[in-house]
Amino acid sequence: MQSGKSLITSHVLPRFFSTLLLSFIGTLVGGMFIPETVALALGLVPILVLLLLLIKSFSAGRKRKKGLSTYGLRLPMWLVYVFTLLVGISIYPAIDLYVDAMGMALVVAAFGIASALFGGLFVYTYFTKKDFSFLGGMLFFALLTLILLSIANIFIGSSFMDLGLAFAGILIFSGYMLYDISRMKESGFKEADVPAAVFDLYLNFINIFLDILRVLNFFTSRD
Repeated sequence: MQSGKSLITSHVLPRFFSTLLLSFIGTLVGGMFIPETVALALGLVPILVLLLLLIKSFSAGRKRKKGLSTYGLRLPMWLVYVFTLLVGISIYPAIDLYVDAMGMALVVAAFGIASALFGGLFVYTYFTKKDFSFLGGMLFFALLTLILLSIANIFIGSSFMDLGLAFAGILIFSGYMLYDISRMKESGFKEADVPAAVFDLYLNFINIFLDILRVLNFFTSRD
């Protein structure tokens, strides 16, 4: 049975690309058949799931002695696929808005930039001997702060604050790339951990992509 680094290329990456495909299909289906209000309501489901997993991951360290994986939570692959499909449906109103505001070319460019950043971080972390697993605690509190500030900005409505939060989001989820790949390289990473790893990579990518869209939209809207 494979474990550790060998699982990344043989199991994690193929399933990660499958989640991107499912998410893309969800966005297409949402744009063609699902009203925006329904799509936004569906988006609450992934958010609630993410918050629950975030809370559980915080206490994961205390439970490892009771048999929890050294990687973290273990999820069924079908749940990850359903989650990514729902996310794809829920973000289509935002994608549609960015297409109207910036044009399809810049949205595609944002996807290309996100892919290049994601790929570069993945390759670097996969081959480097450095271990970034120490970043976990800092990233958790940084993400929690980002969420709280984002909620506050809903009421403040500052475009400059939104820009700062977008840049912070790119940095935080780039940090999570370093952290997650480092954990996958450990010998304790097993095949049962693959769905959770795919889930983490998908969240990293989609958040980096959306934050890059926010940055590009800020500057193009001021031209």
